[in-house]
Amino acid sequence: MKRSTATTTQLHVDFLKSLFSQPSSSTVVQNLKQELYTICNTSYGKSTPQIQSQIQSLITQLQQSNPTRNTATSNLLQREWIVLWTSEKEINWFIDNGISTCITQTLSNGTSLENWIPFVNGGGFGVVGTISVDDNDAVSSNSVEEGGNNIIRTQFKFNSAKLDLGENGVHTIFHRLGEDGLIRYT
Repeated sequence: MKRSTATTTQLHVDFLKSLFSQPSSSTVVQNLKQELYTICNTSYGKSTPQIQSQIQSLITQLQQSNPTRNTATSNLLQREWIVLWTSEKEINWFIDNGISTCITQTLSNGTSLENWIPFVNGGGFGVVGTISVDDNDAVSSNSVEEGGNNIIRTQFKFNSAKLDLGENGVHTIFHRLGEDGLIRYT
């Protein structure tokens, strides 16, 4: 599926520029960034073990050159992002079936995460939740030289979802009730 809008292209460029807080003059790092972008862009909506392995390998290589400590809690991430690639089959389903072509994720206030999946024919589906630092990851090395950017992972807890069917004006908000996963409709 093609995403050829100028806004999408600019967000892709911004994504590449934002991978690190300081531009790197290293040709190796720039090549790794370009390779990561290319794989993500050409694999949009696809998640195979091979693709995931390639992406994880490139991220691991880039992580060692990242000057930003505690990336999971960095203010640099607090904004809207285009999801270029994900292994989440629930998100990829919307792409695979032609329902959406450009999914965004917004991180804000250090604890809030929102995924928005706009439908090509209007409306969309979104989820809102909270993020927290993955306690298992907080024990990483404190040394950037050792590749230890300290806190690099977060956990997500679903709070609510919204289904907007566009022109029909029909929308439903789902709220999670407790840890048992029961859903309440409003």
